[in-house]
Amino acid sequence: MALGGLTIITWGVVSLRKAKNVVSRVLFVVGVPLVLLVVLAFLLPQSPGSQSPGATHVRRGNSYAARGDYEKAIAQFTEAITLDPQLDVAYYNRGNAYLKRQELDKAISDFTQAIKIKPHDAEYYNNRGAAHLMAENYQMAVSDFTEAIRLDDGLARAYLGRSMAFSELGKTQRSEADLAKARQLEPNIGKE
Repeated sequence: MALGGLTIITWGVVSLRKAKNVVSRVLFVVGVPLVLLVVLAFLLPQSPGSQSPGATHVRRGNSYAARGDYEKAIAQFTEAITLDPQLDVAYYNRGNAYLKRQELDKAISDFTQAIKIKPHDAEYYNNRGAAHLMAENYQMAVSDFTEAIRLDDGLARAYLGRSMAFSELGKTQRSEADLAKARQLEPNIGKE
C-alpha cells in the first residue's frame, strides 16, 4: 500500500531482501516523526532550543525538508550545528535528511551525535535503528530499536523496525511478537 509516497508492510513479516522497495518500507518507520518535527517547528517557536543561535536555521531546514529539498535542508542544519554544536535536534534532523537521501553512514553519525547530546530520546535511537536496518546492520538495528523501546515502550514504529530486523536475522518468533505488539499499539501499522 502506498501512503504519501511510502510503501508500507501489507501482510505479516516481510523479508527486506525480497521487498521491492526496501527503502520506502524503512523510511515509513521514521517518516512520522520527521513530519511531526516540521509541524512542531512552526507551532512551537519557543520550544527548547529555540533560543539557540542555530534555531532559525533548524526551522529553515525543517521547511526545506518538508518540501523534499534535502540538500538545502542539510545546509541549514549544518549551519545550525556550526552556530551551536550542542543543538541535538539539528543533528537529528540532518540525520533524517541524510536518511531520506540514503546516505546511511552520515545519517548514523548524526543520530549518534544527537544521542551523545541527549541520550534519553527514544526517537533518536529509533531513527538510528532504521538507518542500521537500511544498511543491513541488523544486529545494530535490533540494539537501537530495543533501546528506543526501553525509553518509550509505546513507540510502535520501534517494534515494527525491530520486527523487520529480527526477520532478517531469521528470528521469526521474535519478529512476529514485535509485529503483534506494534499492531496492538497502532492497529493499522503495517496494514493496507
